[in-house]
Amino acid sequence: MHRIYSAVIMDDDPDAIAFMKWFMEEHFPWIRVASGTEADAVKGFDIYFIDNDFNGKARAVEIVKALRETEKDAMIIAYSATMDAKTFKALMNAGCNGAAEKGSASDMATMGRMTREFIEKKSAEAAEKKSHGFRGTIESMAEMIGKWNDAVNQTPAQSGGVQ
Repeated sequence: MHRIYSAVIMDDDPDAIAFMKWFMEEHFPWIRVASGTEADAVKGFDIYFIDNDFNGKARAVEIVKALRETEKDAMIIAYSATMDAKTFKALMNAGCNGAAEKGSASDMATMGRMTREFIEKKSAEAAEKKSHGFRGTIESMAEMIGKWNDAVNQTPAQSGGVQ
């Protein structure tokens, strides 16, 4: 059973939003997808897909920087129809996890792989935290007591001491 994750698609192109939303819901039914057409750094999502261009102005770098102030553990992927090396570098330096070319089938596959890996990592982290809860504490104590008993029951020769 997957935890329900949240994603937001930020793009001023309704067709691009519709496609991205379909892609995410088709491949990741446990992700609830929201969308917005404004270049506002909305917060509180696990995953962000951000178009670089809003009404002819490159805005993704400033959005990523604003998001990273509070959304340190979120995955952020920017995409653009015109992704040049300078923009890509600026996005990575701002804290973006990845950048893609809008409409590229191989980049869509890469975004899907990155999303899957992010979810797997988050799920593993949640399982690890859960194992350190009350049950994890009891298990650790039982292991420690077992090691103590083994050490106490060793003869001096077994422990490397003098006979």
